[in-house]
Amino acid sequence: LPATVASRTTARAGVMAWFERLEAAGLSTEGTLADFYDRRTHMAAARLRAMEGQVPSLRSIEVGIDEGRTPRSVHLALVTRFDDEAAYRAYAVDPVHKEVLAWMGTVVERASVVDWTS
Repeated sequence: LPATVASRTTARAGVMAWFERLEAAGLSTEGTLADFYDRRTHMAAARLRAMEGQVPSLRSIEVGIDEGRTPRSVHLALVTRFDDEAAYRAYAVDPVHKEVLAWMGTVVERASVVDWTS
């Protein structure tokens, strides 16, 4: 195959594999790309919010969905609060958190993290 045909075939296979992963994670791939991102974002927000009351060391959780939709925007922001560093470390290994983290890994394109104490 010519290189361009091979690369298109490879790209198509990659996209199909990605859609299969998303459908396996419970996300519909129907509709426009904007609809898809909205559904994925709302589903991710719901999964994150569901940790409230399920993870003992998690004092509070806030999940915000972007409304600005500018080129600099991200789809979702998460703020978690803990009583102390030990609580944060317990959260990191909590089975509920790890399950959500594993699911998020199947649908998140990229993530940025900032951890701080105040």
